[in-house]
Amino acid sequence: MASKGGRLVSPRGGDAMETKDAITLMITFGMFILALLSYLKKK
Repeated sequence: MASKGGRLVSPRGGDAMETKDAITLMITFGMFILALLSYLKKK
């Protein structure tokens, strides 16, 4: 994967989502998992 102007570009051509979008998605997913785990512990 090459970085091109802040975007990750796959060798096959189609460019992936922007880095900040990927980071935001990871943080959101992590927070969802933490909330789910704490909810399951309370039950």
